[in-house]
Amino acid sequence: TLHLLTLVKVASFEDLRRAEIGVAVQRLAESAVAHEAVDVAERVGKLIEGIVFKMVVGDGKKEDKGYDLTGVVEEFMTLAGAFNLADFVPYLAPLDLQVCVLHLNLKLH
Repeated sequence: TLHLLTLVKVASFEDLRRAEIGVAVQRLAESAVAHEAVDVAERVGKLIEGIVFKMVVGDGKKEDKGYDLTGVVEEFMTLAGAFNLADFVPYLAPLDLQVCVLHLNLKLH
């Protein structure tokens, strides 16, 4: 996963991100025309999940491959947004006092 975040790799997925965002905006427009209520958090979560899935696994439908990244994306967003003592006291990071890294590793494996 470390190699997914190099500048060259991130730039190479620009078309993918544009396409996925275009689809998401189109679906929002369709919901607006139909006067449907929209759960924005759910839509953004699905957008992120779709982009990550295609970056990691490749093109195709995630339903066809039997993968469900929803839980992983939700847990990552929770941990990424959580207060982490190591962000303010860097020398505590190796200790992982709040077991953030452990929680993320358990979800991924």
